[in-house]
Amino acid sequence: PARPGRFDCVDIRPEVTASLEGGPCRAWTADLVVDRLPEESYDLAVATNLLVYLDDRELALALGNLAQALKPGGCLLHNDGRFAARLFGEAAGIPVTRFEAVSLGSRNGKEQMDRVVVHCKFTTAP
Repeated sequence: PARPGRFDCVDIRPEVTASLEGGPCRAWTADLVVDRLPEESYDLAVATNLLVYLDDRELALALGNLAQALKPGGCLLHNDGRFAARLFGEAAGIPVTRFEAVSLGSRNGKEQMDRVVVHCKFTTAP
């Protein structure tokens, strides 16, 4: 069935993108720190459990790359709760619009928590 719009998947590991062949998205291998995504191509980018593994330099480069790939009004959703993600996002032109802890439910009697961080690329000041 046809989907509304394009759905792309990017991963640094070729075996992951190869496993998506014939699946729900167009997939390719890229490193968000050094490889450029198509400029102003996306309304939404999701980078869960990715940015948390980058050092500050890599994080700044990845956020800059993701910012240039977002269309005006586009948003980035991730779960990196570091202050640096907020700071570098602002510098890249994608300020944080939402930052909060979320419960993922409980496991073995312990509540599992994560972060939701949303950056948006505004055409004018929010």
